[in-house]
Amino acid sequence: MRFFVLNSSGNVGKTTVTRELLYSFLDNPKIMEIETVNSSSEHFKSMNVEKIEDFTNFEDIYLKIIETDNLIVDIGASNLSAFMEKIAEFAGIETLFDCFIIPTVAGDKVATDTARTILFLKELGIEDEKIKVIFNNASNIEEFDILLKQEKRLDFKFDRDLFIPKSKLFTELGIIRKTINEIYNEDVNAYKELILNAEPKEKMRLIKQDLCNRMAVSIHPTLKTMFEKITGIEAVSNIAEIEECKTETKNENSISDDDEEL
Repeated sequence: MRFFVLNSSGNVGKTTVTRELLYSFLDNPKIMEIETVNSSSEHFKSMNVEKIEDFTNFEDIYLKIIETDNLIVDIGASNLSAFMEKIAEFAGIETLFDCFIIPTVAGDKVATDTARTILFLKELGIEDEKIKVIFNNASNIEEFDILLKQEKRLDFKFDRDLFIPKSKLFTELGIIRKTINEIYNEDVNAYKELILNAEPKEKMRLIKQDLCNRMAVSIHPTLKTMFEKITGIEAVSNIAEIEECKTETKNENSISDDDEEL
């Protein structure tokens, strides 16, 4: 499947949704980031990510789109207008994508921008069933009432089940540069023996992964179910065996000074 992740508003969690909801459950996925300003997933060593800052050579981007079966295009808000103008030059480019994901957070301005993004896609001729609004980083769905009340005006039905609750997990995963599937184990004590037997430098890294896993235990099944509802396909398991963590951590001891700041 090919996904297009967008919102004309910034700081809505596009990178998190791309990485943790889509990439983590796709088979052999690739991320193409169209981004010149904000943070990126390109520093996640385990991920197949290409960051594109100059998209004037659209022929190259077009080739990457059609030759990649499981692709996620994550486009920054500051680049959205220019990139969509480029796409509009060529009829039917939008039909290459199976799903358009619009992450959103609570707030008046974001609600306005999200509604504008929905209308923009509908004006392009994108069918409603291809447009999925992800309610992100909130305590409950009621925080999105301003947007939800616009259903009639937008002629668009929101799926209130596409809700990612607020969690420190995603920030912590960004710090340790691992996806949820890389640290997740349904056994909450899976890391215990590794931590107790680890060298001091390894120990702290494993503790971070352990604590992330304890946060992930409740939210991982939610993300998996949401992925399957959005896509209609079975989520793959990219979860590494817990025994591999020790080897991975040893390898990470030979890292750059920049990584050491994590």
